[in-house]
Amino acid sequence: MPFIKIISQEDAGPLLSAIYKGVSGERGRVSNVLMIQSLDPPSLKGHLDLYKAVMFSREGLSRREREVAAVAVSVANRCPYCVAHHGAALRTLAPLELSEGLENGALPDDLTPRELAIVAFAKEQTSAPVADLSLVEELRKVGLDDLEVLQVAEVVAYFNFVNRIVLSLGVSLDGDAGVEGYRYD
Repeated sequence: MPFIKIISQEDAGPLLSAIYKGVSGERGRVSNVLMIQSLDPPSLKGHLDLYKAVMFSREGLSRREREVAAVAVSVANRCPYCVAHHGAALRTLAPLELSEGLENGALPDDLTPRELAIVAFAKEQTSAPVADLSLVEELRKVGLDDLEVLQVAEVVAYFNFVNRIVLSLGVSLDGDAGVEGYRYD
């Protein structure tokens, strides 16, 4: 149960109702991580815009690489909600063993050298963020260009942001029907 009030789809005003309708149309339903921001629709809209830009850009990193980073950050932050949702998204893009291994904090054999470097960067910048050129150089060594390095940093920063909202406000899978019925493409 969340620690703050949320506004249901039935009780939403015009702006929030439009946001909920848009999310339901695109994703199949509105998840708890979005509903937790229902008291502040403009912030929720900004959050959605950032999420779409960070996770669904057609340039640079692949969706799989983005989801690998998302799961790595969420595991490092011990955020079961985001591990569940983005583990499910990763399972649509990668073998089950890869996703389950990563969700359990392992480095599965199926990770590419790029993904291994992304996971290392994500874990390091989540546990002890620091300006360290050597972390960026490790990403470059496996072929990431500057746009892709930026995108890794954006995914890592975004998931640290959203993990903290989820954890600090008690967002859970309760009432979210788990990850079933949610479109991850």
